[in-house]
Amino acid sequence: FGAPGSFASKLGSEEKSSKNAGTLVYFMGLQSRGEPCRMIAAYGGVDLKDKLLTFEEWGKLKSEKIPYLPYIEQPDGKIKLETVELCKHLATLGGKMTVDEKQTELCKTANSHPMQTADPYLNLPEEAWPNYKLPSLEDWVKQLAPVLKKLAGDLGDGPFFGGETPGYGEAFIWHNIENQMIGPASAQIKEAVGAEDMKKLMAFHAKFKELPGVKEYLAGRPKKFGAPGSFASKLGSEEKSSKNAGTLVYFMGLQSRGEPCRMIAAYGGVDLKDKLLTFEEWGKLKSEKIPYLPYIEQPDGKIKLETVELCKHLATLGGKMTVDEKQTELCKTANSHPMQTADPYLNLPEEAWPNYKLPSLEDWVKQLAPVLKKLAGDLGDGPFFGGETPGYGEAFIWHNIENQMIGPASAQIKEAVGAEDMKKLMAFHAKFKELPGVKEYLAGRPKKFGAPGSF
Repeated sequence: FGAPGSFASKLGSEEKSSKNAGTLVYFMGLQSRGEPCRMIAAYGGVDLKDKLLTFEEWGKLKSEKIPYLPYIEQPDGKIKLETVELCKHLATLGGKMTVDEKQTELCKTANSHPMQTADPYLNLPEEAWPNYKLPSLEDWVKQLAPVLKKLAGDLGDGPFFGGETPGYGEAFIWHNIENQMIGPASAQIKEAVGAEDMKKLMAFHAKFKELPGVKEYLAGRPKKFGAPGSFASKLGSEEKSSKNAGTLVYFMGLQSRGEPCRMIAAYGGVDLKDKLLTFEEWGKLKSEKIPYLPYIEQPDGKIKLETVELCKHLATLGGKMTVDEKQTELCKTANSHPMQTADPYLNLPEEAWPNYKLPSLEDWVKQLAPVLKKLAGDLGDGPFFGGETPGYGEAFIWHNIENQMIGPASAQIKEAVGAEDMKKLMAFHAKFKELPGVKEYLAGRPKKFGAPGSF
């Protein structure tokens, strides 16, 4: 994140992974064969870019050379095909997952009928099933149950099929089970396999999804998927949240005022879509009616402005965060100089700072330190400013501290505030980022940000 050239845009570049696999090309909007590839890459720390194709785009690209998806465009330009080979290749490159004959057989099982048949049943509308010569759901369950029962037996004492270390074939098995359990025959599968074997398979499923890298990938992948009219496209519709806030419109690639809005919405389970604007797009849109970002386009078409009001509105809609006068004052403090001034220092290149009439870093730190020291005092015994329950203003304070601590004056701020008060503030920071919804949002948000040349 961050505008091009900003401090933020360069974060992590000095330790860029050498495990570059190239680009994974797969279907847009489907939870299918691309998923095990992504999980294996995430667990192994493999650098793997995405190129998502619509059905129409795939129709134009499909050829004798590239007959099916997914495939990988390797850094040398060569094409690597066949999902089992892709999984094995990514695991080998990652160097952490078991790669052996047992895992190859597991991966082949996962990539074949009846295990893999969960994908079209879940991702495609029922009227499209005959095109893929799928059996009836009843017949599929009869064919699937013995395979799952055998897998439960092969799992042994686990937690993985190879013992303590997960293998690459298990990523595909996990994907199969996931799609089977959220698909149209979930109840029938559970009944046919039996409680004891299902318990073993679901224990594996629960363990695998918590693996480092895998957990973060799953938290960040799209929650809505499936072709229009498919079972997947309707998931959750029967309990669809009434907490629809509309669309948050904010700057693309910056870690700025949109962040507390997103965290508050995530914690409260509020349905909030994104519309990200470039500087050029914002220049064309800016008007007397919409003078600044972020703003919310509400479901009734009305525009809601002013970040403090947006935060309060989202927290009220979510119904979980404290909303009171103390939180309003916290939010106002967070949205003002010197707290909020961390954003341009982090996201914009130094040569742009004078345009925003920013003080020198030295003067900013002098102005910022007493505010942070007061906040440390106001925090009391914590863990939050309001006690045990977090409030909406704290999301913005967390955002301030985050940008201050990864920005160009981090060391100076720590020194000026002092070890004791910094310890209290960082304890709050650590606690807040683990909140349900907030944790998943932070894990899934872009790791690269900032304008070019920014910190």
